[in-house]
Amino acid sequence: MTVHTMRHSIVPFAEAVRRPRRLALGVFDGVHLGHAEVIRGADSVVTFDPPPALLFGRADPCHLLTTLDQRARAVAALGMAELIVVDFTREVAAIGAAEFIDRWLVERLGAERVSVGASFRFGHRAQGTPERLAACPAFETRVVPPISRDGTTISSSWIRDLVRAGDLPGAASLLGRDFALAGTLDASVFTPDPCQVRPAPGSYTGFLQVRDEAVPVEAVSGPAGWLVGRSLPGAPATLRLVRRTGP
Repeated sequence: MTVHTMRHSIVPFAEAVRRPRRLALGVFDGVHLGHAEVIRGADSVVTFDPPPALLFGRADPCHLLTTLDQRARAVAALGMAELIVVDFTREVAAIGAAEFIDRWLVERLGAERVSVGASFRFGHRAQGTPERLAACPAFETRVVPPISRDGTTISSSWIRDLVRAGDLPGAASLLGRDFALAGTLDASVFTPDPCQVRPAPGSYTGFLQVRDEAVPVEAVSGPAGWLVGRSLPGAPATLRLVRRTGP
């Protein structure tokens, strides 16, 4: 079912109602500054869950910069009306590029404009390319070249490396916001989502948020979770990490 909050809307692809749409298409893990440029000018974002790299075992299980809910909130902050989620399975991966364009983008979603990054691939054996999209007369195609910082392309992989190294300010400079872990709070122990990338062990300054209440914390990573020294009512929580202060 479609999930609505005051901040965002997550729409399963199978439940998306056809209407004219300006789509941004991609995995968008992290929704970083490069992704924001792809999304600019769209009104809806299409993402894939789980990401192809996880489905096909090409990535560590602790791989994601953002959970699906965090992705939805991040694209909503960019002004998007909805995050359309494709349940990415091996059967979906086997769909040909032509079918994906004609039946999924045009017939089902009503695409009038499609925006992708230059490296985006889709369809069976990743045979679909931005050039293949541009050849479709049913919609306008916008292909966004890589966005660089200090001569290096901004990418989710780069940001994951920064997080794993404990360089949270560096990661934030590419994300456009602080890196945050989603999880649950039990007493003063925060347990993160098992699929999210793990920062380097140590102590960090940050903010613990439960519902609409956020408090500053000194968070220390441990084998059973993060010791945050605070206990707020409500189990679902977010730990926003700002800076590593010690091992």
